[in-house]
Amino acid sequence: MGHDVLTDPKTVHIDGTKYGMALGHTLSLKDYHGGGGGWGTEHLESNVLQSESPLVSSITTGRNIKTGYHSRGVDAMIPLELGYERHDEEGTGHDRFFEINYQNGKGIINANGVWAPHPDMTNKTVKDIHEHLATHNKIDTSKWHAEGRLKNLGESMKILTAPLPPFSNLINVEHYTNVGHPTEEHGFQRYTYNPETEQLLKHKGEREEY
Repeated sequence: MGHDVLTDPKTVHIDGTKYGMALGHTLSLKDYHGGGGGWGTEHLESNVLQSESPLVSSITTGRNIKTGYHSRGVDAMIPLELGYERHDEEGTGHDRFFEINYQNGKGIINANGVWAPHPDMTNKTVKDIHEHLATHNKIDTSKWHAEGRLKNLGESMKILTAPLPPFSNLINVEHYTNVGHPTEEHGFQRYTYNPETEQLLKHKGEREEY
């Protein structure tokens, strides 16, 4: 799907283009096995710094295994006094942007597997996520000191990348089990994947009902 965090976990490659320095990556997996059928959805999120600005570009790619619906979106995340929030300023060209792709041909749109803007995004000033990512560097950050957004920047980044520390070059993996099952207990298990050693570490004591 063009979202590569394994070639170089220190950054992210989208359609072969390298973006920024990676704060962190998270792979979320959900499964449901019940009613004689199987349904699953998964998404990969990367948070990267494209410049010396503390603005974070969030890139998420996801798919629904059952329907074949593929989507990817980008957000500009700006720091708060503690934490980050999505920058959503309509009409600027750098508010939230989505693309869709029906790679298995089950949908009407993009049966050939080509990414295209979601129908709700056709009025945007950018044509794809690459143009959207380019606009992030144009966001005005001059008032951030006065607004207190940079007061606790290190802690804000830790909140954004939790449970892994920023710039760890590791991948946080979250597995949600029995999603939507009518009788089985819903659960959660977290892992850490190290692309360099190809080791997957299972964390104990972190399975919980949700």
